[in-house]
Amino acid sequence: IGGENNTAVQLTELTFSVQPNPVNDKLLINFTAINNERGKIELYNYLGEKIVVIFNGDIATGESRQFAVNTEKLPDGIYFTVLQTSRERRIIKIAKIH
Repeated sequence: IGGENNTAVQLTELTFSVQPNPVNDKLLINFTAINNERGKIELYNYLGEKIVVIFNGDIATGESRQFAVNTEKLPDGIYFTVLQTSRERRIIKIAKIH
């Protein structure tokens, strides 16, 4: 993790970022669509168990979205933010600490 507080992935169809990383009580997820796309963002624990569906819907060209996820009650550990579109699947690993 090395003190980084922002993780971003440039996708073919989306720009996808998660911050801060590591997270304490609130995780911000941002994405911008480059083309029309259908997408889903989910949070999983290190065992692969789905914690929450953050977004599931259509994304218009040029549209930017931001989601705040309350992580205060999650136990410390490693989590995965998964973005799935019809064309791609991207995973950003995050650490939860108090």
